Amino acid sequence: MQPTLVAEGRVICPALSVADTAPSRMKGLLGRRSLDSGEGLLLRPAGSVHTAFMRFPIDVVFLDADLGVLEVRDSVPPWRAVARRGASAVLELPAGEAGRRGIEPGVRLELDRSQAKSVATPLVPTLSLVAGCVGALAALVRFGFSSTALVSACFLAALGALAVIDFERKLLPNVIVLPAAALVLALQLLLFPDDALEFVLAALGCAGLLLVLTLLKPGGLGMGDVKLGLLLGAGLGSDVGMGLLLGFLALWPVAAYMVLTDGPDARKQTLALGPALALGAAVVVLAG
Repeated sequence: MQPTLVAEGRVICPALSVADTAPSRMKGLLGRRSLDSGEGLLLRPAGSVHTAFMRFPIDVVFLDADLGVLEVRDSVPPWRAVARRGASAVLELPAGEAGRRGIEPGVRLELDRSQAKSVATPLVPTLSLVAGCVGALAALVRFGFSSTALVSACFLAALGALAVIDFERKLLPNVIVLPAAALVLALQLLLFPDDALEFVLAALGCAGLLLVLTLLKPGGLGMGDVKLGLLLGAGLGSDVGMGLLLGFLALWPVAAYMVLTDGPDARKQTLALGPALALGAAVVVLAG
């Protein structure tokens, strides 16, 4: 069972893998095509790592023997070697994840194995199932029994489940978001063939836009948000721009509240983008 990595009561890495044997440390992240937000690899003992033969950049966090953060190297690209004198362990995270999670020198991390069971359970807990059912029901009530209702029900069901998971775990799991995007896009192409080009371009365009934003500011968005863009474009078509706008606007009141209540410490906190984008998309869909 996977442990959870926490700091000061905050979940830092809900899907942590531990490499504490020589073979597992040698393998590291080799062979992986990506590392999603919420995932991480803890290597110990280790004071240095390399990114040879890797396909993506990572954040490298050097830790002492008590898992205190010594140094953070942001967005280390492939074919690099980094080391820190005095480090006893290394945490590898998706590029930009350290900033999003408030990981900085002086922060002390802890392995919480009491949450391992919840991490290993299915990715769709009861609350996310309920949210998905509510989304599907809202689509049926709004559009009746029609082709639009079928697509909208699948779309909103997936968004409801993903919103809850992202809110709770800061994670948009591939096992949900990618099949959902494929299903919604397939339904759009099957039921509305005249608009096929619109939905394909919207899916690719939305994902491409979020990818550009991720590359411009790695600490702001993650690859999970980029993959969510595929689903949003497939479900909203040409209205995806309005969905994105409403989603980003929905974050402002929350951010303002955090600044008012926590002051400068609010900069160390992260906001899950998934629920906001899901809300914006739901408003667009149900508004017709």
